[in-house]
Amino acid sequence: MIPHNEEHRLAIEGVRQQIWELYRDLKAYKEQPQPELTAALTARFEALCAQRTGYPSVNGVLSEMRGCQADLLRVLDRPETPLHNNGSESDIRDYVKKRKISGSTRSDDGRRCRDTFASLKKTCRKLGVRFWDYLRDRIGGLGMIPRLADMIRERAACGLAQSGMLSEKQRRSAVPRLLDFADDASLDADTHKWVFQALRDITGQSLPHDAAAWKSWYNSSNGNWVPVTRDSQ
Repeated sequence: MIPHNEEHRLAIEGVRQQIWELYRDLKAYKEQPQPELTAALTARFEALCAQRTGYPSVNGVLSEMRGCQADLLRVLDRPETPLHNNGSESDIRDYVKKRKISGSTRSDDGRRCRDTFASLKKTCRKLGVRFWDYLRDRIGGLGMIPRLADMIRERAACGLAQSGMLSEKQRRSAVPRLLDFADDASLDADTHKWVFQALRDITGQSLPHDAAAWKSWYNSSNGNWVPVTRDSQ
């Protein structure tokens, strides 16, 4: 955004400073969530977006930010949510480099092939699986490497089991979905193990690895249980 006069320059600098200050506070909230600060941070965001400067372009950006409030402040509801899109930018970097060198694909089939393999490669890298080993396993029908979807579920369950940063409300709302995973016969034994571990860590209950037992406890509790959070551990 290029200012046309001193008023425009001051408007840009003032709004930019407010945005960075709010970003730092949201980052601090993400690292150590304090639900009592949610209302204040939301009010600051709304006040920031509601202001009007002497530069129409800045006002337009603020209006767009207000329209995206739910996404920009999602970290207040889900602290594990990234505050930026650097991860997404990194995911498409290989594709962008190839496009600069060789242009786009020549057909829709080529595009689908490129997108599919690029996605598989990135997913393998994030899961710590060598992409070449994954291809050999699938092409050779070896079946030594689990399905990527199952590995993602396992990591998600593991993350819940180890996370103390989620609020009581968030940990409570995760239990019904975990119970569905516990009763999902298509998941492997390791995934089920992490699911039950997450249930134990969230609820504080010491039930066996039995989906029926967990569902029976959950239905009989009528919501009268307190999730285990970082503060209560």
